[in-house]
Amino acid sequence: MKGLVRYELRNILKGIPECEVLMSNEQDDHIHLLMAIPPKYAVSAVVGRIKGKISSMLRRRFSSLQKTYWKANVVWQLGYFARTVGANERIVIAYINNQD
Repeated sequence: MKGLVRYELRNILKGIPECEVLMSNEQDDHIHLLMAIPPKYAVSAVVGRIKGKISSMLRRRFSSLQKTYWKANVVWQLGYFARTVGANERIVIAYINNQD
């Protein structure tokens, strides 16, 4: 099941318009993304859109998630962490790659 969820997450992330997912690393309970987001968009709006879209699609495709998250009708926690990447991009990429 976890492999299927990760596969679906990656397909969903590829379809986000105007925002490029440069890399991702999906864990059992969270996901790490390195993204290019145009400056005209607020990071909070993009994250909200991603979480909402992924949550809806996963609940439709995997009925076990509907049973698990029936009360709150959500899959993700409310918060997120975001930071800009500049000269330390290699360090961030290494961090994302080494999350297993």
